[in-house]
Amino acid sequence: MKKQDMIRLIAAILLGCIIGDILSTRIARADVVMDSSISPAYAFMPQNVYHNTIYKKAYGEVYLDKCKNPGTVVKIVVDKSAKTMQLLDVNGCVVKQYNVVTGKNPGPKQCDGDKRTPEGTYRIVEKRDSKYHKFLALDYPRAKDIKKAKELGCKPGDSIGIHAWIEGLPMNGSLGCIRVKTKEEILEVNRLVRVGTTVEILP
Repeated sequence: MKKQDMIRLIAAILLGCIIGDILSTRIARADVVMDSSISPAYAFMPQNVYHNTIYKKAYGEVYLDKCKNPGTVVKIVVDKSAKTMQLLDVNGCVVKQYNVVTGKNPGPKQCDGDKRTPEGTYRIVEKRDSKYHKFLALDYPRAKDIKKAKELGCKPGDSIGIHAWIEGLPMNGSLGCIRVKTKEEILEVNRLVRVGTTVEILP
């Protein structure tokens, strides 16, 4: 065998060993899964960090992002269309999510008795015991709500907040409040959420 051919053969063997070592590091692990929905460059990831991760291109290294250990709740986002309520930390990470019921009628609350949930940004101003186990009151009505109701020739209503379902309440819609399903859920919300927390209510 010629010297040049020998050099090529050795180089090919070494390259194969290097590639094999890289692939065995990335693939031959019990906790690795393949996600075809993302770029091939980032397709391999440990299953325990499948969600809320960022990726580094070099050899498929995976780093946990800021959402692995969510912090203190600083914001609540209620999506009326999706019927969900998320408790978020300062980084926007989801601490907890609940299925909720909102006002029976669509649209933003405008008048007392319209069975609608307000839309926009509010705050938790009080946490108290109630027949609904716990009641987290919102600062509704705000100035804009009072102004709108006045334009419509009605009263804006009040006593809007977050509470739990209890026996006797309808299952498919509230009078305007945001309602979680169980006593255990509202007790958890009450424990995690502080007075002053921002509440954003989406249509």
